Amino acid sequence: MIASVGLAANPKKLAFEPQSDLEPITLIANSPTVLAVPPSLPVNTLPEFIAYAKARPGELNYGSYGVGSGPHLATELFQGKTGIKMVHVPYGGGGPAGVGAMTNQVQTLFSSVLPVLGMIRGEKLKAIAIAAEHRSELLPDVPTFLESGLAYRTGTWFGLLAPAKTPADIIATLHHATTSILQDPGVRAKIIEQGAEVVASSPAEFRSFVKDETERLADVIRRSNIQMD
Repeated sequence: MIASVGLAANPKKLAFEPQSDLEPITLIANSPTVLAVPPSLPVNTLPEFIAYAKARPGELNYGSYGVGSGPHLATELFQGKTGIKMVHVPYGGGGPAGVGAMTNQVQTLFSSVLPVLGMIRGEKLKAIAIAAEHRSELLPDVPTFLESGLAYRTGTWFGLLAPAKTPADIIATLHHATTSILQDPGVRAKIIEQGAEVVASSPAEFRSFVKDETERLADVIRRSNIQMD
């Protein structure tokens, strides 16, 4: 199966235990989160945005793709790190959330790159920072959060897993085949076009990643009291 961040972020009890009932093969790719704001917001850097929001607790709105979505968790994680307090406005997807930010219904949107790329390039939204280790090839002028002074890295990831107790030689074969494909220049280019970065981790690295993500997001969900309807 291919799974995404929901595997680590589901606050409800599932019919299976992700960390014991699944065998990690590889973390395929990660689509980092970009912080975007309306062009009218009088900030251009992350420190300016943090200072602006801190001076207006509860006055700014932030958009998401819905309760429990990646942008919702990413914003709550950011608020926990910075002490900022904003009001959540859930939308039905990336497009509507982007329009909400463009029209200043919300003043903040933590989004994966692709849904807002055209809006940023068309100067309908202003990109402040991207939550990746390195700058995105699609948005080379946008600094990372790390460059801007905040240790903050998050995104929507995609990984390949098999049922628990799958023989080690089969896991090794699937890992080799998948990571070989991910080294193909054409495949890498397609992934980059989607606003993501190729990871191609080892099974052990992916297992550790899922464990860390589960613990990190569980803390965000608990601290923010996020409830699924």
